[in-house]
Amino acid sequence: MKKHFYKFLHSSTPANRYTTQLNYKADQLWKIGVSFAILLIFVCNLYTIIVVFSFIRLPKLEIFLDLMRPLQLGGKLACLLIQLPPKYSYNPDNHEAFFQLLDPMFRYAVEFRNKTWLLPETKTFSLLERYNVAYTIVDEPLLPPEVHIPADFAYFRWHGHGENIWFDYRYTQEELEPWVQKVEQTAVKVKKVYGYFNNHYHGYAPENCLQLIERLGLLTEEQKKAKFKTAVKQAQLGAFFS
Repeated sequence: MKKHFYKFLHSSTPANRYTTQLNYKADQLWKIGVSFAILLIFVCNLYTIIVVFSFIRLPKLEIFLDLMRPLQLGGKLACLLIQLPPKYSYNPDNHEAFFQLLDPMFRYAVEFRNKTWLLPETKTFSLLERYNVAYTIVDEPLLPPEVHIPADFAYFRWHGHGENIWFDYRYTQEELEPWVQKVEQTAVKVKKVYGYFNNHYHGYAPENCLQLIERLGLLTEEQKKAKFKTAVKQAQLGAFFS
């Protein structure tokens, strides 16, 4: 059977804030579930100033990549996230020029926040495929939850749908259910699947992360205990705020 990898973290790591996060890795996806090994894996965001103004900020890009190199060489870096601001609309020439500056020893994922990148007449996904850059499959208010797989790995990111703050959001089991099939179908098409919950307010991210892992049939005994503790703490927190 072809091997599949699921890696779920509760939040990605900005370049200027290093935080340790839980990573769950499954060697194979079986119907009855398999064991996870708990690892420490990072995804780091490239600074917006580097991404959008790459031509005049090249020294900053080189410094940033040098800082990330030890994580990459140590097998602790999943990929680098190129997160674009909402006002940055479709500009393939600028984006390709930026891709040409990147060090090929790293893996990259792009998170668009402007719908113009997803219009049918664009060449967004052919561009990503050419450079093996993953499209960040998002669940958020700005973009539709579409699945696109232009690279040999996939990157999911759940932000939430909070009214004032996206990340202040607790997914229900019903909301997570459609994502189970999306992750499973994606896993057979790529080498690795990374999934990050960014709804970090009130500790919702690890709770939702464990719920999704359970629905994938990949929850270990250790994670079952963690899931129970998380549910108890969330109940206590809910009582505190009520």
